[in-house]
Amino acid sequence: MKRWMVVGAALTSGVTMTLAGEKNPATDWMPAAKVGVFMHFLPSQTSYPLVDAFDVPAVTRQVVESGARYFVFTLGQNSGYMNAPNATYERLAGFEPYARCARRDLPKELAAALAPHGINPATGPVGSFDSAQLKQLKAVAVATGQSR
Repeated sequence: MKRWMVVGAALTSGVTMTLAGEKNPATDWMPAAKVGVFMHFLPSQTSYPLVDAFDVPAVTRQVVESGARYFVFTLGQNSGYMNAPNATYERLAGFEPYARCARRDLPKELAAALAPHGINPATGPVGSFDSAQLKQLKAVAVATGQSR
């Protein structure tokens, strides 16, 4: 009886299989990279002292020693709080400056610390943006008033 319950649970659990698209420059580099590190560092109203105390050199050492070729770091996750300054987000969401975003730009510091080791900060191999992606980023910056 237990065996059939397990089989039934497996068949009704919603297990799905997703196949990758045929050619996607944003992710085609991942099989060659082989190993990456994903870190959830979830901010909240009371966690900004943790953002300020975050030890970038220690995390950099750990990622380098792991042999990872890329590093994905959460900016925030479903809480409305972010691990970096983002004036556009706060303005569009109607928050006062730094009410929901850290003053320290932790993702930027991590990217700068990891780049000399050839470890990509979540987007693809360092310097991998093609001209179309750069145009899209520029268009977003212009549309949001962030272009200099």
